[in-house]
Amino acid sequence: MMRVDKWLADDHIRLESLFRDLLNAADGIDQPTLQRVWTQFEAGLLAHLDAEEQYLLPRFEKERPDAVRTIRAEHEQIRRLVAELGVSTDLHLLRKRTAEQLIAALQEHAERETHSLYPWAEQSTDEPHKVELVEALVNEAKRRALSTSQRTLLRDSAQSSG
Repeated sequence: MMRVDKWLADDHIRLESLFRDLLNAADGIDQPTLQRVWTQFEAGLLAHLDAEEQYLLPRFEKERPDAVRTIRAEHEQIRRLVAELGVSTDLHLLRKRTAEQLIAALQEHAERETHSLYPWAEQSTDEPHKVELVEALVNEAKRRALSTSQRTLLRDSAQSSG
């Protein structure tokens, strides 16, 4: 039997680990590693947010509308920081302050979801929907990673030919 609360919480831990790898690559000015880790992190994080919004928040909103408003606002803030960091990473200008803001936002957000949304999801979601949620999360992360990798290849190709 799948435990969706544990799976989602573990995904937070995985994403935080990827982000720390990203900061280490930035400190070491290892641009190829930085781009690879950024691609994995961005794809995984955005897929995670999208899956929550599609599969969990509409149902959770019926019981806890204030909590869902807070979660959605945090998702918007996280997406803004991710967009800013994505541009910075592409331009080789990753700013530690922005990265630290994202880490803080992600940690606070993960704490809130771990104590409200995830226990509710575990208790109120039947097994087929749990499987559907996790499969959607994994598939969306793969789709996003492929799309990001394709953009990176096109950009690198244009830079080398120009």
